[in-house]
Formats: sequence, structure tokens, C-alpha cells
Amino acid sequence: LCIFIYLVTVYIIVYNSNVSRKAFLVISVISLFLLSSLRDISMGADAENYLLAFKTIGARGTYYMEKGYVLYNRLIGKITNNYSLMITANCLLFYIPLYKYLKNTVDEGNWPMCIFIVFLQPYIFLQTTFNVMRQACAVGILLIGMLYYSKHEKEAKGIILFSVAAIVAAQFHRSAYFALIIPLLRFVNWTVKKWRVALLISILLNVMNVSGLVRFFAQLAGFNKYFNYRSSLLNNPLYLLLVVIFVVAITSKYDELKETTMSKQVLDLYIFSLVFLVFAVSNDMIYRVYIMLAILSLPAVPVALGGMTTIKVSVGNNKFNAFRIILMLYYVSFFFGYILYLSRSGNAAYIPYRFCF
Repeated sequence: LCIFIYLVTVYIIVYNSNVSRKAFLVISVISLFLLSSLRDISMGADAENYLLAFKTIGARGTYYMEKGYVLYNRLIGKITNNYSLMITANCLLFYIPLYKYLKNTVDEGNWPMCIFIVFLQPYIFLQTTFNVMRQACAVGILLIGMLYYSKHEKEAKGIILFSVAAIVAAQFHRSAYFALIIPLLRFVNWTVKKWRVALLISILLNVMNVSGLVRFFAQLAGFNKYFNYRSSLLNNPLYLLLVVIFVVAITSKYDELKETTMSKQVLDLYIFSLVFLVFAVSNDMIYRVYIMLAILSLPAVPVALGGMTTIKVSVGNNKFNAFRIILMLYYVSFFFGYILYLSRSGNAAYIPYRFCF
């Protein structure tokens, strides 16, 4: 709650003064980086496993993890045996590319929305940077590839270099292999009808609980022993209905949005991530693939919502996009609901926050 209030305060001060708006992005990213990197080494559901891996690999032992992450641990281990510094290095690999990606692909007026989504989506801020550190490293590498791809998406070198980045990222977390599908989206002539068909297929896959596909995606992400892993907490009819309504609303404006956005590929990725989400909540491990897609498609969120101009909310002399308000209320409710759930379940992996010193 303190951090949320702090970010809101920074936003109000920066965006209502003569200070460069870049200050908000810099201060926000640095603040999130410090929270993630200065945490106690016991924080995170898999904290013990990652600490054991660092110590084992540093002692030239063997540990079952992706080879890229093992090599990364070995290199850090040659510099220091301080695990807190290892966490800091991981966070740098995530937050520096995130900053560059948002700075170069998002209009400065939309930086606050993207930052608040990063912070308020528990699986981005808490789970990715506190828990699944391999995926944080992988996403950082993908963000570098995506930054280049967004500038050269119509050129062969853009596709090739992003694919190389995806393969390298997969050596840290196998879920990154799924990112290879991103360049292929541009070869589909997406229409409103095709998006609706894709959404229907995703709904059916969720309802039918296709175990074969669950096994396939789980193995692709390197979690073959989790192919019968439990559903995400979000796999309930009300949440799925809200996602479906949101996708239908955005795709109804698709023909207009694809003409106004600076990157149709990122817009397609955002809609694809939402369609995939309907199926992904059926398995908590597959949901992690959605989180990867959600981070990469962040620049499209304000663009998509900006196109939903049919409903406005008036506050005094100001008018606000109703969809933006609804989405931010959703993320605020999601974050604090998740924190309340952790608190009531006695989960000490994330609550209370503990510094490393």
C-alpha cells in the first residue's frame, strides 16, 4: 500500500509540474528495482531452490536448470558468493530492458499506465522478479529482442534477431520458446472475425480441459512434471466472462486501432495474449507464458484502450476513458486481493516485505 501511494504521489507531482515526464519513468523503474533487489533472500516461493542452485553451481556442482541460467550462475559465482548480489544482477537484467522498452515504444503520457500495470499485476512484479528469477532473466532478453523487432518488424533481420533473442532467452527459461510465435503473427491477415474465432477456440480449450495440449505447453515451458498442475486462481466463470467481454470490445475496434497504432504487431500480440489468457488460466504453469506475452505487449495496452472512446466518464470539466478507469480499478483490486489472499493464507514468502540488511 505504501509503494502504491508513493507511485501515485510521484505521478501527481511529475505530471502536474514542469519536471520532465521522463523523471516519472526513471523514478518508478528504479523504485521497483530497489524493492526487488534489496529484498531478503528468503522472499519468494522458490527462494530456497534458487539459493541452493546458486551455491551448488558455484561449488562446481550440477543442478537441473536451463543451461544458460546455470552458466549465468557460474559466472556470477566467480565474482561473488553473495546471493543478494546475484538477485541484484537478475533484477538489472529485467528492469534495464524494461525501462528501455517502455521509453522507446510508449508515449510519455502513457508511461504511468504501463508502470502501474507492471506493479499491480502480481505475476509481473511479485512472481517474476521475486520468485521465478529464471523467467525474469528470459523476459529481459526478450525485451531487448522486442525493442529491436518493433523497429524492424517488416524486415527479415528484425525477425531473425528477435528469434535469436528468444532462443537465447529460452536457455534461461524454456517458456521463452513460445515467443517464437510472435513474428509469425504478422503473416496472418487478422480480422475481427478471425479474432472472434480464435477467442472461441480458446474458450473451448478451457472448457474441454484438453490435457494433451496442457502437456504439450508444459513440456515446451520445461515443466513436464506439471502437466496436471492445478488451475490458476483466476480460472472461474466470472473472470473469464470479463476477459471475453474485454476482447470482444477491443476487437470490435480492431480495424480502426490497427491504422492508428505505431506497431500493428504489438497490437496483435496484445490481443493474442488476451485470447491465450482464456486458455492459459486452466493451468497455472501455462499462465506464466501469458505473463511473458503480457509484458512484451505492454505498449499496446494504452493504444487499445485509447481507441475505446465510445464511453466517457465526466469528472468536473474533465472527461476520462471509461475503459482505462475500469482496467486500472481491475488491477488495483487484483493486486490488493492477491495480497489479502496471501496474508490470510499465512504465506510468508511475500508478506511481510523484508530487506536483505
